[in-house]
Amino acid sequence: TELRRFSERVFRELGMNLAEFLRLRVLLREGLEGMVRAEGLEHLDRALAEGKGVVIITGHLGNWEILGAYLARRGYPLWVVGRRLFDRRIDRLVVGYREMAGMRNIPRGEDARALLRVLRRGEILGLLMDQDTNVQGVFAPFFGRPAHTPVGPVRLAMRTGAPLVPMALYREGEGYHLVVQPPIPLPDTGDREADLREGVARCNRTLEALIRRHPEQWVWMHRRWKTKSGHSDHLSEA
Repeated sequence: TELRRFSERVFRELGMNLAEFLRLRVLLREGLEGMVRAEGLEHLDRALAEGKGVVIITGHLGNWEILGAYLARRGYPLWVVGRRLFDRRIDRLVVGYREMAGMRNIPRGEDARALLRVLRRGEILGLLMDQDTNVQGVFAPFFGRPAHTPVGPVRLAMRTGAPLVPMALYREGEGYHLVVQPPIPLPDTGDREADLREGVARCNRTLEALIRRHPEQWVWMHRRWKTKSGHSDHLSEA
């Protein structure tokens, strides 16, 4: 009974995400900034002030589209990476809404140099890294089980020196609560592969903690552990 009720809440939250995204034009007109209670934005500001760009990591948690729109409306130079959707019309709609809010969109699979240019200009790159998708990844613990996890955000941070800043925007009451955490410290032992794996593990631990705040707002229906750890990791450079 508990699991059934929790599952229903997960699907209700996802449906509300869709409705809110489709109302984004109205939310922007009414003043999205006033609907968000922000906690920890100083971590993002300090990271951005270093001048090396910032890699934001979050997950399919809370309303990640509203998160990007809020940051863009606050004037942060935000680029987001997203996969092209199966229907071109829906893809144009989603990208158009992001651009309307002030975000700039980079399709997933684009030349890695495009991502590096964003960081070298001192701007912000937003990435989701909580799903098992067809990208380069390694296995790292996630809620106690090995999960194939994208390495892109950590690799970019290691290569450029850009701080890796985790955050999530939750739905709370009649508005939203943005939680920005301090940058994740990345190891630098000289063993690049070991450092990359440990960096990914640290990201997973951070995402776990963010999900535990509002577990009903994470997309649990994704097959997060579908790739089994018997498969080889893919660590070759893009």
